[in-house]
Amino acid sequence: MPYWVFAFLILLPASLHAEEELRTWTDQTGKFQIEARLHEVKGNQVTLHTKDGREITVAIDVLSEKDQALLKKQPAANPFGGGTMLSNKPEPKPTPSGPPQELLTKEAMPTELPVGGQPIGLSINSEPTAIAADPGPAAATFHPFSTELEKVDAYAKLSRPVLVEPEQALYAISVHRVGNSVSPDHFGRLYLASPQHPEGQVVLDLPETLVLLDHYPATDRTLIVVGVDSPSQRGGDLVLLEGLAAGTPTALARWHLPEWQKPGFKPKVEYARLLDSEKAVVHINSSIYVWDLQAGKSIFTMKDARPGKLQLSGGQRYLAIPYRGAVCVVDLKEGKQLCALPSPTSTTPDVAFSPDGTKLAMIAGNQYQTWNLPEARVEHEGTIAQTMGVLFGWLDNELLLTQLGGLIDPALGASLWRYTLPPGNETPTTQPGGVVMLNGSSTTPKSMLAVAVPHAPVKAVRQKLADGGDDIFLTRPGTEVALKVESLPDVDEKIILDGLKTAVERAGWVVNPDASIVLVAKIDRADEINLNFRFIGGAPAGAQQAARLKPYTNSLEIRHGDDILWKRHRENMVPRLLRIEDGETVQQAVTRYERADPEYFSRLQIPPRILKPEVSQSIGRSTIQDQKWQD
Repeated sequence: MPYWVFAFLILLPASLHAEEELRTWTDQTGKFQIEARLHEVKGNQVTLHTKDGREITVAIDVLSEKDQALLKKQPAANPFGGGTMLSNKPEPKPTPSGPPQELLTKEAMPTELPVGGQPIGLSINSEPTAIAADPGPAAATFHPFSTELEKVDAYAKLSRPVLVEPEQALYAISVHRVGNSVSPDHFGRLYLASPQHPEGQVVLDLPETLVLLDHYPATDRTLIVVGVDSPSQRGGDLVLLEGLAAGTPTALARWHLPEWQKPGFKPKVEYARLLDSEKAVVHINSSIYVWDLQAGKSIFTMKDARPGKLQLSGGQRYLAIPYRGAVCVVDLKEGKQLCALPSPTSTTPDVAFSPDGTKLAMIAGNQYQTWNLPEARVEHEGTIAQTMGVLFGWLDNELLLTQLGGLIDPALGASLWRYTLPPGNETPTTQPGGVVMLNGSSTTPKSMLAVAVPHAPVKAVRQKLADGGDDIFLTRPGTEVALKVESLPDVDEKIILDGLKTAVERAGWVVNPDASIVLVAKIDRADEINLNFRFIGGAPAGAQQAARLKPYTNSLEIRHGDDILWKRHRENMVPRLLRIEDGETVQQAVTRYERADPEYFSRLQIPPRILKPEVSQSIGRSTIQDQKWQD
């Protein structure tokens, strides 16, 4: 017997028996299918009841031609059907619990937020269209400063710094300790800091966890979540505050998240931003909602959405929703998808709108792409020498700051400088002129730190690179390169060579066996390693079994004489969750993954432009020491 056993108990209401028969529904691409019954056709939306007991709403134009033809045969809906029976008592509207002073206590009894807003259908197959710029407010002058917080232990969780009052450069940050920390002094605090108040001010101190999500400076409204589980960061209630900039935040409304009582898998806020004084867009588990948090009303819903990290335009009108292969752009004012912009890779990209609202940047791996939104065209795209990691955001309308690639100039097609932020800065705050981040460790006091980016040395390097033109690059489109393959006897070298040619042509280079720049592709074996697996499902709890793996390795080096200009290395490994087939041992299952991958080289994204070694030496690296950049 396999070690995988799944059991589902599905309770369906009796009314479903009168619906259409269960059938397979397919999207336009043919990649996605679902077994469901037709429940309702309304406007350009169709509601389906899935085999596993869910109700989903899908845009009709997302469905296959066959499914759309089926829907056209359905009888017209009765415009006078449905409705709700009147009663002597009006249905109570959801309201926040209790007076404001009680909303931040553990005794508060919030109402669950509704989820029945107007559905917005999402499709990655929608063609790019022109999108009017949605700029944010004019940026205030950036002011470097450092604010020391308290010493926190290794279990403490800190939010990203959030701008509260631009003119004063006033920022807020939340700190909460998880439940398993030793003798915690507190659970959740909200701090304010600015150049005028470098000591940091505690403006909210709660006996439960508090996570700062966003702030809307125009009306001094703030969005937080309180009572999340630790360390999973699930559950909790959304709370709307007022008066943070003045140092006296007061709760206006508090709401339970949808399905807050669901056993074993509480809802988790993945992303949340305020759109104005009352409305917020919130990504919870696999759904995106737009709520009026003052009235407790659901405005829009986007169900069954499993995107990457969402991003909001500066004027809070457009929402970028990244998926594998494309980024959907939704107009939150009109409640509709505008288009889908193809991304540079098949993986889910990180995205960010430029401050002036005219551009959308996408990065994935070592590839980037910037879209000119009003003209619906790609403005810049390219591949740089190093993986970029997380996209922190735009520093102005021309430069991008990334986690590993540093400061990227998309127009130049190169990294200008490597900025290494302290650990714990997965989401620092970028704005024109600099970045606001966290500094410190579990053994030293934490601080909120605002530093200039780019700083003086980088400006000089940028000018040097801009003045150098194509002469600063050793390779660029049209460069001639030679190919060399070093492989194991049991691997077909022709597959490697053909794949390498594909990658070279994609970079715009020309193959010449006599060229001085040589690409060396290798397939080899790494040292044998021991792996331990714990069974789940059909075996005794905690049972473990060992297996051995000797991985195959793929590597590529671009050489010019003794210099290695660029390289990539990969080992084939087993997945963290290993499926055991019927009658198979763990070792046999592991051995299935012990194989060469000669097609790897055809998938490589080689940077078309590589700086000359003497030029790349002028591109430095900076780290934080003593609250400032150390080059």
